[in-house]
Amino acid sequence: MSIQEERLYYGDSYLQTFTSEVCGVRQNDEGYWVRLRQSAFYPTSGGQPHDIGLLNEAHVINVEADEQGVWHKVDTPLAMGDVVTGTIDFVRRFDFVQQHSGQHVLSACFEQTLKVDTVSFHMGDSVSTIDLDIAELSDAELERIEFEANQWIWRDVPIRARFVTPEELAQLNLRRPPKVDKDVRIVTIEGLEHNPCGGTHPSSTGQIGQIVITKTERVRGGVRVSFVCGRRALAYSRQLTDTFRALGNQLSVGLPDFVTTVEGLQTQLKETRKGLHDLKQQTAGLMARDVLQHAQNRNNGLLTLITDVGTGFDVNELKPMVGAVTELLEAEHRTPYLVALVGNQGDREFAAVVASEDSSLAANALLKEAFAIGGGKGGGNARTAQGSAPVVSGTHLVESFLQALKSLDGEA
Repeated sequence: MSIQEERLYYGDSYLQTFTSEVCGVRQNDEGYWVRLRQSAFYPTSGGQPHDIGLLNEAHVINVEADEQGVWHKVDTPLAMGDVVTGTIDFVRRFDFVQQHSGQHVLSACFEQTLKVDTVSFHMGDSVSTIDLDIAELSDAELERIEFEANQWIWRDVPIRARFVTPEELAQLNLRRPPKVDKDVRIVTIEGLEHNPCGGTHPSSTGQIGQIVITKTERVRGGVRVSFVCGRRALAYSRQLTDTFRALGNQLSVGLPDFVTTVEGLQTQLKETRKGLHDLKQQTAGLMARDVLQHAQNRNNGLLTLITDVGTGFDVNELKPMVGAVTELLEAEHRTPYLVALVGNQGDREFAAVVASEDSSLAANALLKEAFAIGGGKGGGNARTAQGSAPVVSGTHLVESFLQALKSLDGEA
């Protein structure tokens, strides 16, 4: 039996049910596998994922091909000689039909219009990608290719797949050479391209529905183009529409004004953040005097200050306050000292630690011990250290620092 006869999807991509006989069985660590005399199930190959469905009541959950033929992984065993009715999950199959044929059209447009070759193709669960042999693509080029690809869909030209002889193959102007030496199957999109392919395709380009390029990115010196076709394109458009409607309601503007409105909000946010930062810098000196009231002189002569300055302070905002505190201490000749200020912002607590040159305890040693007690990450040196820890109910970073100080006191 020829491969064309054995693999029923070659003759009919729309075939959803068929009857066949089990002619091979095997079991391995992955589960039960069966081979049929004829099958319409497509095995993973050529960038297209496998079909799923049923063989009688057994669920087909994977399909692979080797030199023996097409193997179906099933969730319950079948026996040699069993006559089975195969049922293809056609929603999944037709989705792959649309994505695969859409890739043919898209790649052909890139090749013919921009002289750019497709290096590889991957069909994902929600988005498909092609990798192109080009360093960069402009927005204008992408828009042009997307429009041309959809023009081929609107024309609804025939798509035909056939096996060809070596003589016929030599007469074709192929976009890329076949990867096999025999049983060469050519998919022809009338007026656009001839392409070696073993995948499933619709009878005409109109059934692809639509092609939408969703994004591009640089990958290994080339460009990766993400796209969706058919039902996926409709779902993508629906998602965008719902998102824009929700944003429009929040911003009280229509789609044409989105960009300028968001740019204005970003500018306002930057100005507000800068103003808040400047205000905190200005008030650091004022707060430093109040914070110093919590300083304690220890028996070893070390002046320590460990306190929580409150909400709205990350490391960058704690640093100027620590600096203001240490300036006061240096001006008043109150050394040696060890200062640890703690603040919080969002779901994290932050700490900035400073030790004088003559301090018996190092800043990074105190930070390390505190994080060993209460958790957190950070680092520094003997003079300065900083870090942060997630906010945990019932615990406070300042308490960890106080415990750490007691623990290290005996070593100082």
